Amino acid sequence: MKRLAIAAVAILAVAAAGCGGGGGGEPLSKADYEQQLNEIGTSLDSSSQALGDAFQAEDVDKAADQVSAMQDQIRKLADQLDDITPPEDVSDPHQDLIDGLRGMADDFDEFRDAVESKSVAKMTAFAQSFTSSESSQKINEAIEELKKKGYDFEGNSGG
Repeated sequence: MKRLAIAAVAILAVAAAGCGGGGGGEPLSKADYEQQLNEIGTSLDSSSQALGDAFQAEDVDKAADQVSAMQDQIRKLADQLDDITPPEDVSDPHQDLIDGLRGMADDFDEFRDAVESKSVAKMTAFAQSFTSSESSQKINEAIEELKKKGYDFEGNSGG
């Protein structure tokens, strides 16, 4: 069971590092946009922590439920990002971030299945492939692009 927790923590580290097409309103200012990204990152960090806690308690059923809850949270965060209009200079990485988060939520189906089956091998395989998944790459590239454009992120979600 300890290996199960280690595999889960490795995945969570990648997920938390990831977070950090707009709505129809006026573009946000840089400061307001950074604040939105930081709030979303903090929410993702909290969800990741709850999942990590479930694995530390070695409660597989609770961990599987937390994976589902995390997927729901990631989708909600992607929708929140989709509802805002980013500053014009970051519209492309903003959309990539949304797409990456939605893809990440879908990717976690495989992880949830591995947790439910209590297969350390499947969880480990997922952890090894997750960092190079299309969704992870999209999120990382979007964050790097935002940083290159001078956007700052606080806490774990911003790197």
